[in-house]
Parts: sequence; C-alpha cells; structure tokens
Amino acid sequence: MDELDEFCQGLQIDMDKKVEEAYGKKIAEIWKNLKYFNVLEKGDGIGKLTGSCGDSVEILIKVKGGKIDEISYWTDGCIATVVCGSLVCDLAHGKPLEEAEKISGEDVLIELPKLPEDHHHCAFLAANTLHEAIGDYYRKMQKQR
Repeated sequence: MDELDEFCQGLQIDMDKKVEEAYGKKIAEIWKNLKYFNVLEKGDGIGKLTGSCGDSVEILIKVKGGKIDEISYWTDGCIATVVCGSLVCDLAHGKPLEEAEKISGEDVLIELPKLPEDHHHCAFLAANTLHEAIGDYYRKMQKQR
C-alpha cells in the first residue's frame, strides 16, 4: 500500500468513526453498507422529489408479480438523506406494492431512533419518494389498459 492509499484509508476510518459518533451505530452501518445506492437503467416506476432542505431523491422500482422485485435510489443529499433512502429501499424490497405503499417517514424514524431531529424530514422525503415511484407505476399500468 502506498502513502496515498494509507492516507485515504485513514480518512475513511476517521469519517466512519465521526458518522457513528454523530448518528449512532445503526446509521453508521447503513452508511458503510449501502445496498441500493445506484440507479437502475430503467424502472417500472420512478419517483423524484426535492425536499424543503434542497436535497433531491430519486427512487426506481421494478415490479414483478405485484411485488417490488428491484429497487434503487439516488440522492444529492446529506448523510441522513442517503441513509433514509437506503432504509426505505430495504423496507420496500420484495414487498407487495400495497404493503410498500404503507411505509412512512414514521417507520423510518422508528428504525433510526438516533437520527437527529433536524434531519427527520429526510425520513419523510425518502418515504414520499417511494410513494411517488409506486404511484408512477400505477399510472403507467393504467395507460397500458
């Protein structure tokens, strides 16, 4: 490992430690292991929202047999928005659409009790973006009839 690699690794370790100190262990674990942070090439349903803070979130879903078979998201937001997006995708993946529609910002806050209050809006932004993606899917299905 050269000096630059060592420097970068040290920065990553320091950042991970600071995230855990600021947001707690669960948020730090999600942050380090993002499963859905990418954009599917094509989604059956796409939700795009911008929150009051200026963060944008996009969620894409692929539906198979009435369930969310694949899901991804992208955001230009802060750590809280990134983590809330990942958690919402995790909660929705593999679920029937009717069940995924019920995922709320409150559900995210229950899962992430150490999310600072000034970032609670991130939980609702992520959940509402999922609802938009599901609504988009339903609208597309209506047009095909």
